[in-house]
Amino acid sequence: MLDLCNPEVWQELSLTNAPDCFKNRDIARACANFIRYTTAATAMFVPSMAFLEDIEQWCLVLFLEKLPADMREFLPNVTFRIE
Repeated sequence: MLDLCNPEVWQELSLTNAPDCFKNRDIARACANFIRYTTAATAMFVPSMAFLEDIEQWCLVLFLEKLPADMREFLPNVTFRIE
């Protein structure tokens, strides 16, 4: 899991003007593809474009090709209880 909401990660990836640079689709895709194809990360947290000024608001990106074919191996068993 890689956290693209973390300024230390931006620095390690040599991203300038992050998270604003992710507004540029080409930069966002290039960054995601770099992470997808050059790391063992199976997922990454990315800043929400709707709340870019608040990096505590994030979206989860999964690299499905890196995850087990059986989704029960990586998704928890969720139960709902209504009272």
